[in-house]
Amino acid sequence: MITDNKLFRKLKNIQDVYAEHIFYSVCNVPMEYTETKEHYRSLPRDNAELEWRPAEKGTRWGEAWGSAWFRGKVILPESCVGKEVFVRALTGG
Repeated sequence: MITDNKLFRKLKNIQDVYAEHIFYSVCNVPMEYTETKEHYRSLPRDNAELEWRPAEKGTRWGEAWGSAWFRGKVILPESCVGKEVFVRALTGG
């Protein structure tokens, strides 16, 4: 027999060990972005010179020697209470 019952127990143990490390999507975060020639060393704050635009899927950004900054706001669901939350930015860059 190719598979032994021990294999299934081992797989279950592995699943239990790594279960807390599995990432899943909670929601999409609407983002906006701005581009600058200035290479800020900290977050750029709102000022009249910064034009924030919606960062829709397929938006082209990234000028040579420029910087792009992204921001978004979201209200997380109750299921996130007490958990670490990460943003996975699919920038294509």
